[in-house]
Amino acid sequence: MGNWSNYTTTRLTAANSLFFLVEGKKEGGVVQPIGLYVTASGILLGHEWKPITGRVRSSRYPNISYNVLVSHEWKLLGASLYTTTEEYSGHISTIKTK
Repeated sequence: MGNWSNYTTTRLTAANSLFFLVEGKKEGGVVQPIGLYVTASGILLGHEWKPITGRVRSSRYPNISYNVLVSHEWKLLGASLYTTTEEYSGHISTIKTK
């Protein structure tokens, strides 16, 4: 387990968002990310987002950068219509803000 965590969201549609949570360790002024978790939220009717792979790494303090590859599947009545792969990247601060 880490001793800090923070999150960010990215709007996918008017009713959906991707939620990115990063956790890590701070020891002696060194920040090291140790976990990246991705999930979709909102009304998921007709869409399914699944993380394929992700990478998180230290960047300029106090930020952690992430890159995530997500499979986006469009469905109609439970049947798959087509699937795309989308990449999301950004930064998450290691300092919690209110």
